[in-house]
Amino acid sequence: ELAALGFALRLIPQHLWDPLDERARRNVATYLLEARPLQFADNNWKFFRVMIDLGLERIGIDFDRILTEQYLQELEAFYLEDGWYRDGNVPRVDHYIPFAMHFYGLIYAALAATDEERKHRFREWARLFAPNIRHWFADDGGALAFGRSMTYRVACAGFWAALAFADEEALPWGEVKGYYLRHLRW
Repeated sequence: ELAALGFALRLIPQHLWDPLDERARRNVATYLLEARPLQFADNNWKFFRVMIDLGLERIGIDFDRILTEQYLQELEAFYLEDGWYRDGNVPRVDHYIPFAMHFYGLIYAALAATDEERKHRFREWARLFAPNIRHWFADDGGALAFGRSMTYRVACAGFWAALAFADEEALPWGEVKGYYLRHLRW
């Protein structure tokens, strides 16, 4: 929920932050700030701190950006080539690449106030990835079964939604929409 809360605070603070009284604001800020120095798993979870930080920045809460930069560098170190990452220091690639690494990378590219070079890299890597991942979807929208839950079976389509969110036309928009909607119907 930390990543989701950070993301929501970045997007719609007028609905989640502004209506709070000072005590509630202190509680939310403290909750997020106390989570930041914890060690997140050495994989896509590092993006969770990045999402928290996007929200904190948006609502004007000061924090140590060194931790953010450290995790962003580590996330970029997972990049292999041609749009592919590994999800942590493991010798495999899987569905976490579209629904975690690219998903959060595109959100960061769309919402970060600065960091233009990194945002450009995240966008470029997603553009390289799209022509490959589309082959993981059947004509009816079905995808390779992966993961420990039903949620994971549809989460890989989040990549297509993240492209739209970031306004990144990695493939023609009609094609992106088709992959996304067929998969949701499936």
